[in-house]
This record gives sequence, structure tokens and C-alpha cells, in this order.
Amino acid sequence: LSRRTLGGFCESLLASACELVGRRCDGMVWARDPVEGADAPSFAGRHRLVGASGAYAPLIGTELDALTDARIEPVVREAAATRVHLHRPGLAAFVMRHPTGNDAVLVLDMPEAIGRIESGLMDLLCASAAVGLDNVRLFQRLHDHAYFDQLTGLANRMRFVDLVDDRIDDGRGDWVLGIVDIDHFSEINDGLGHEVGDNLLKAIARRLTGALGPAVTVARVAGDAFGVFGPGPAMDPDRL
Repeated sequence: LSRRTLGGFCESLLASACELVGRRCDGMVWARDPVEGADAPSFAGRHRLVGASGAYAPLIGTELDALTDARIEPVVREAAATRVHLHRPGLAAFVMRHPTGNDAVLVLDMPEAIGRIESGLMDLLCASAAVGLDNVRLFQRLHDHAYFDQLTGLANRMRFVDLVDDRIDDGRGDWVLGIVDIDHFSEINDGLGHEVGDNLLKAIARRLTGALGPAVTVARVAGDAFGVFGPGPAMDPDRL
């Protein structure tokens, strides 16, 4: 459970849960979205599927409200509200209770309830997983602050340089790097205010990513400059 990515953590957690209950089964991990603007990590938003196995894997990222399987939503909501494990026809829900209230719910496809010994083992797993999930979220938060621009959501200068270095190390020479600078940005900031300047930066970020497509990396490398890096055919000067 020490994997640092949320996906890797959930994969390991679900595999461990299946081993403890003694059967192969598809599973899900539900957690609440972080609340934007919080000074400290706060997860009181909507429930979202953050990890899954088997038939549920394609649903990762789906909000609980958007599910088409009517069995799952009431089970997850009841378990989250009561903070107790429960079994319903075809499904078992186990709550990863955290002292801060940042709980998560693990759901397994199980036609029959598990025994007392297996239930005790799941209690221990959930207690450990609650701490592990909190650590993974903290690591992800630190990673995001280190490598992504908090205003635009783009890669920052450090991440951009790493990507360029990786491509150079691969020995390929068919990629192109460019810098897009905003003329008179300081005058816009001074004359119209920082809020207008921030909105302009976000609008340019959206336009660059939309125009250049997924093959091109767009990063904010300075206060008023963006780096673009991608394969030659995608780096059309006219599109830029």
C-alpha cells in the first residue's frame, strides 16, 4: 500500500482485499473530490471512482451521480454516511475511516457476506488503507505543486525542462521547441488588474492546448511566457 500514485495504490488495495476475503472479485474505490481553494487538503466534494478492477475499470473517474448501475450509489452513500461496513445483495462495502473525516469506500462484488475472521482482516486493511490513501493524496498534492502551474494547470518550467531533456536523451531530432510570449502583459496587469491578467493567462493556455492538440506539450515557463514542445508536423507556425 505504499505506492505513490492513486491508481497504483487502489490497484494494490483491491488485490489485497480479494486475497483477504478469499475470492476473486471486481472492485471499486470511491473517494470524495478535494474542495478547491482550501488551505489544507479537504476532501468534502462529490464522490468519484478513483480506482477499480475488472468490469469497473473503464469507469475510473466517474462521479457517483453519473453511474448507470443503480445498485452501487445507495450502497456507497449509506456506507459513507454511517461509516460502517455493510453488505447488500451482490455488493459489500468497506469504509476506510480517517480521523479527519476524509473517508473512502471500498466496494466488492460479493454474492455472500464474508465470515467473522475475514471481516476482522478487512477492518485491519481498511485502517491501514485510510492512512495510505491520505499519504498518497498528500504526495500527489506536493507533486502537483512542484511540477504544475497552479493558475493554468499546465506543466511548469521544471516539468517542461524535464520533458525536453527526456526527449533529447531519446536521441530524436524531429521535435520542435518554441516560446510564446505575451506582448505588453505587464501593462495589462498594471492597467486592468491582476484578475484580468490571470484570466488572460488561463484563456491563452486553453487556446494553445486546444489548437495544438494532445501531441504537443504546453507549459507556462515564466510569468508571461509559454513553452510549446512537440513533433515537427504538429508545430505549425501558422497554428501558433
